[in-house]
Amino acid sequence: MEAKKQYYGDREIESISNEIEGGLYEVVFKDKTKVELSKGTISACVTDVPLDATSLRDKRCFPIVSEILKLFLEENVHIKEIDFICDRVIMSINESCKLGNAKLWGASEQDQTMAHVQRVLMSGDVLSPIQKV
Repeated sequence: MEAKKQYYGDREIESISNEIEGGLYEVVFKDKTKVELSKGTISACVTDVPLDATSLRDKRCFPIVSEILKLFLEENVHIKEIDFICDRVIMSINESCKLGNAKLWGASEQDQTMAHVQRVLMSGDVLSPIQKV
């Protein structure tokens, strides 16, 4: 019996490794390209039918948005502080990316993920703004 096909977006998956580090799994596609995904992303986004880019983005981002909203509720964040918090998060991410780009990268700008940023920053003596939060 033929194995059931799995997709991440419109890309057919050849294999998913055991955990490689920090809760990430290496996904190898039929074209032999690879991507590192979290268990949550795999659960939310790996399907038995191809998805267009918009559908994949929705599936990938919804759980993250949901967790952020839960945290805002748990911390009873004031409504007027939400824009400030989001701006600070974006600013911290952008600064981390700038520092990561200043060091040796290892992935194209389009393929960079937060795991790439953290791995690059943790490989030296640069203190990441992500660590300061």
